[in-house]
Amino acid sequence: MLGRPATTILYIGPHQIARADFTSGGSPKLLGLWQTTRPEGNDLTALAETALILGPKVGRNVWVLCSDFWTQTVKMAARAVATMSEADLTQALGFEVEPLSGVNAFESVLAQTLVGTEADGKNFWITQALLVERDALEELIRKAGGKFAGMAHPGGLPRPFEVGGDGTWQRVELWPDAILCLHGQTGKGTELHLIKADARQQRWHSEEEAWREKYGVADRRELLQLTGEILTFDRDGQPRVQDDPQQTLGVLLTGWAGFLGRKPTGVPLIRPTVKPLSSTARLGIAAALMLAVMGLAFGQHTLAQAQLKSIQAETAQLRQPETLLPALDKQVADRNKTKADLTEKLVARKRTTEALAIQRLRLAKLLAAVSKLQPDDLIIQRIEGETGSPVLHGICLEPKQANQLTIQLERALSPEWRVEPAVLKAMQLVPEGGPYTFQVNVHLVSNEPPPKVAAVPPES
Repeated sequence: MLGRPATTILYIGPHQIARADFTSGGSPKLLGLWQTTRPEGNDLTALAETALILGPKVGRNVWVLCSDFWTQTVKMAARAVATMSEADLTQALGFEVEPLSGVNAFESVLAQTLVGTEADGKNFWITQALLVERDALEELIRKAGGKFAGMAHPGGLPRPFEVGGDGTWQRVELWPDAILCLHGQTGKGTELHLIKADARQQRWHSEEEAWREKYGVADRRELLQLTGEILTFDRDGQPRVQDDPQQTLGVLLTGWAGFLGRKPTGVPLIRPTVKPLSSTARLGIAAALMLAVMGLAFGQHTLAQAQLKSIQAETAQLRQPETLLPALDKQVADRNKTKADLTEKLVARKRTTEALAIQRLRLAKLLAAVSKLQPDDLIIQRIEGETGSPVLHGICLEPKQANQLTIQLERALSPEWRVEPAVLKAMQLVPEGGPYTFQVNVHLVSNEPPPKVAAVPPES
């Protein structure tokens, strides 16, 4: 294999683990496929590491497909989700599925995608994993020289395994804790019906038959069995079995490689961690902006001084010929007027620069205080509003945490800033009413230079 692959997929299935490398582009080509029997144990990081070392140097982008991830479809009332942002919807679904998956919403990471709309609500396809598992995979792949692109359940590939041909197609996929039923048509989207059941039991057959009756007989039908074999049925109903397991898994992973790089993919993909800026980074950005403004002001001041010196030299030269005194006096007057205008502009710009520098220092102090005084179980989601009246938005488990933050901010920022009490709103996701969203309005009290006080020390 020449060169480094663009994409690597680590597959962790019920009975096998594998690694597949692919080229880049809209139709990636399989460069290499290595697989082995899945060892005992459910340590996702150890299984991924075993798959990782099956092949040579890892690709630039690495995806992890694992059948152990919890996956399910959940219906939410259309009115409840109508005004939610994507982040709020994902968070709300995390609390919704907690009693189903048995995983604490704060200890998990979740991806969701809309798969259907009905009169009484919207259906979302969800994949959930442990937060520590995602972080461990990200670190493992980073040490191997790749970039963690994301992870997903290997079920639900929204296209037929056999590419080509027109008409309708259907596929039933059997996984240890879910049966995925897909129906699609060439040139149109794919519809998903997920049955949450053990594929080794027989109770799911009646629901699968009802699903088939809804769509009728498709032009092409496929069955992905628990063993990993793929059965293809034509309209005559005769099955064709893919005998080579190596080629069967290659078909599945090649199909996924063509979809993982698309936006949107139509499947729930768990993305890498979005790391917020540290307090040091935020202070560094504020300091850099302040230095840039001061440098610009200094450049303008230097330019104005050079212009003034040039005008003064021209004025002195024009005063020499006495025979041209009337004309020269007029020119001198004009130059003096220009000089006065430039001096006035210079003074105004200097005042503006000083005001901007003071404002940057106050904003830096505000950001440092928010970073230091933020209590546990409270998250600042965003800061918006105008420069003199920023608004903090966040979420907390209990109201006292937001109130504690406002009291401590008032003590730390007074008298330059005035901090209003937190405005709380219960999300009613748990019996106690929590968690709570909150809003804290902060107002700049004065534009005068701040008194010299000790800076807020960084966290130890």
